[in-house]
Amino acid sequence: MSELGSKHDLTSSISKFLDDHFVLLVLKFLEERDFNNKNQKNLSISKLNVLQKTNRHEDSIKLYKEINETEKVPKEMLEKNQKFLKQFDNWLKLSKPIIELLPKIVNPKKDTSIEQLKKENNITEENVDSLLQYSRGLYGRGDYLTSLEYLKITQLLCSEESLKLEIQWGKVACLLLLPNERERLPLEFETLRTLVDKSRKNKSKKKILQEKTWLLHWALCYYFTSDEKTASQFVDKYFYEHYVQVISAICPYLLRYLVISTFLHSKRKNYTRDLARLIKQQRPYYSDPITEVVYQIYITSDLEKAQEMYEQAIKVMTGDFFLHRFIEKFTYGVRASIFESFCRIHRSFYVSEFSNLIKVNEDFAKKFMNGHAKLLAMELTYGQDNLVKAGSQNTIRRQFNTRTRYQNQRFENMDQTIQNFEILRSEKLEQEKNQQKKRKKKKN
Repeated sequence: MSELGSKHDLTSSISKFLDDHFVLLVLKFLEERDFNNKNQKNLSISKLNVLQKTNRHEDSIKLYKEINETEKVPKEMLEKNQKFLKQFDNWLKLSKPIIELLPKIVNPKKDTSIEQLKKENNITEENVDSLLQYSRGLYGRGDYLTSLEYLKITQLLCSEESLKLEIQWGKVACLLLLPNERERLPLEFETLRTLVDKSRKNKSKKKILQEKTWLLHWALCYYFTSDEKTASQFVDKYFYEHYVQVISAICPYLLRYLVISTFLHSKRKNYTRDLARLIKQQRPYYSDPITEVVYQIYITSDLEKAQEMYEQAIKVMTGDFFLHRFIEKFTYGVRASIFESFCRIHRSFYVSEFSNLIKVNEDFAKKFMNGHAKLLAMELTYGQDNLVKAGSQNTIRRQFNTRTRYQNQRFENMDQTIQNFEILRSEKLEQEKNQQKKRKKKKN
């Protein structure tokens, strides 16, 4: 990872709100990006610390031996593993009555409810709780698929609403770590989001804020580990007041991901202005090269600075687990935004001016401008020496000239009105004088 990427690395901030198993994927990504092996030791220690929070005790022991170059393992690690295995066997034993009933629970008879099944087969709350603990144990060991299936059953048998939300978090965690089950994730994640938004009863404001913060971070794991279309939906779902408040108060660094989602979006213009205002508002508290691209284009209109920030943003994205796969589409979005702003500022310009701005050759710049202008239904007219006129683009200069002409016309009209008023006033005074003279003559 580059020095700039390290400076703007969000791993430590984001990891606080991610499941430990997903943090391990992020650390693996960082290990692969550590081309000079400068941080391998530190990354391995971080990985060991995370592993010890899970039930992957054998992996923890193995990694401990590698880091310390020894065959000796601390007694506590061995005891922790033995304690877990004993609990795990006990949970399995207490879950057996439910596991044996799985076919009937998954496909119950028409006239049989879940409650009836529980009653007829003497399924107790202890059995249900043991199945939940057993599912957690499986997840902790890395058996995500089996854990997912048992969590589904636990959710059917569970009667507590608060526990159902907890189980939904578990189901989403499993699906995030199962690439082959990806098609099931959209529905389950939307269910989680709905439950979080609605489950406010008997909860403190702090708890509600915490749940939404966790949801926003888990949303990165869903939206930014798939394709560009899915990533573009992040801004659709979370650029709303109640989530923006959470981002502003707790995690302003998530603005980075709103920016990328916006640039990937087919209707980018629907969000850029409002997002730019939010970035300006939060700039004293958080900024990075990615958010600065938006600020420079839409707030200051400093396109040279925007290009400079874009070049730095690419380095930051390269070292970001969630963003490295979207560099190409982000590049197009930034160039498109710079081009649109460039056309608004300049009534006409040379191709070389735009190509120098975005640091590409003239042929590429011309091809890019023609392609993007076609999407915008914008007419580009080429003159001598590749002088370009953006025919249908309402430039800032044109807006200024139009408004100036309008103001001048207004002043001229006002001046004419005043002159007319003075003429009428003088005529009226003349008439009054004449009438007064006539009255005096009559009296005499």
